[in-house]
Amino acid sequence: MSLISAQTGCELRVVQVVERSFMQDNIRAAAKHDLEETVLGLTVILEACAKVYCGGAKTDNEVYSEAVKFTMQQFGHLNAAEIKQAFALGAAGSLDLGTEDMTTFYGIFTIGMLGKILKAYDVYRKRIIAELQRAESEAAAMEAAKRKTWDEVQWGFDRMQKFQNLEAPTYTDFSEADYNYFLKTGQLEHNQDEKRKAWEEAKAVTIREFETDAHIELTTRKNLQLSILLKKAAQAAGDGETNEKFTARRTAIAKQLLVMRWVESKRK
Repeated sequence: MSLISAQTGCELRVVQVVERSFMQDNIRAAAKHDLEETVLGLTVILEACAKVYCGGAKTDNEVYSEAVKFTMQQFGHLNAAEIKQAFALGAAGSLDLGTEDMTTFYGIFTIGMLGKILKAYDVYRKRIIAELQRAESEAAAMEAAKRKTWDEVQWGFDRMQKFQNLEAPTYTDFSEADYNYFLKTGQLEHNQDEKRKAWEEAKAVTIREFETDAHIELTTRKNLQLSILLKKAAQAAGDGETNEKFTARRTAIAKQLLVMRWVESKRK
């Protein structure tokens, strides 16, 4: 995953060099591949940075030898380019070095100074990477959401394809969503006689559904109270009385029946 974003300046440069460490192009990996070359390269970089950015012109070679070991042990996850970047950022005042600056005392660079610089850089590095990763995660989520956006036209096409492949369709193969979509798009047409017929048929179907559900609730002892209510609603509907729940289900079934009849007419 690329961490490079639209950011510019030093933050972008940090991200560019950090990407190499994510690809295992870091000090630790380099040392496994060629220890001698890695030690030599780090010695050159640390000596140059100490002199240029800190004024460490009088530092003994033994200090740089220890500095290389220290860097490999404590900051092996960084790469050579990041060592240079750390010193540059420190000199620019972009790192939190506390109350101290990077200037050496009497031209002598110390491992303590090196540790403070690289530790401050590590904190800076983690903050930038976390921000960019969060931004990329948000962008990826938005892109995924875009891909998942419901394609209404494709949905309608897929539903019709499914309907055409049904061998013996029943009203349960269809839904209110089907009715609403095909009616809205002007594909589903029905007259008042067809609507009345579906409405009357839906009453009988709804009564059967309620009676069946009441029986299931009773025999499985899931909800005895619900079983009683469903049974009463079915009986009331048979006597010409309905309630809100019964009417809602009857309406839905009528729509399912109308879609089913329409699809059947298309199949003929």
